[in-house]
Amino acid sequence: MAPNKAYHGAGQSSVGHAAFYEAGDQRNEPQSVINERERYKEGVSDRGNAVNEEAELSKSDPTKPAQMHGNKPSKGAEIDRELQLEDEQRLREKGIKE
Repeated sequence: MAPNKAYHGAGQSSVGHAAFYEAGDQRNEPQSVINERERYKEGVSDRGNAVNEEAELSKSDPTKPAQMHGNKPSKGAEIDRELQLEDEQRLREKGIKE
């Protein structure tokens, strides 16, 4: 090391200094990946409608989505349904809901 020149440790590391990275480190995505992404975007909007329909069904009957898929409703869904029926009965008794 020369006595008149300042010594910097940054020249010893390749971390965080843009000059040490080559353009070859940035790779372009293959066309197949881009096509797959487009196919995914198309399917997401269709899938969202089905999810929203199931959410609406579960509001009226929490056990309905599981039954639609041929499954036994979960214990939580069964309890929710019982509570919902009890609430509706109380409202009918009070004359609030018909």
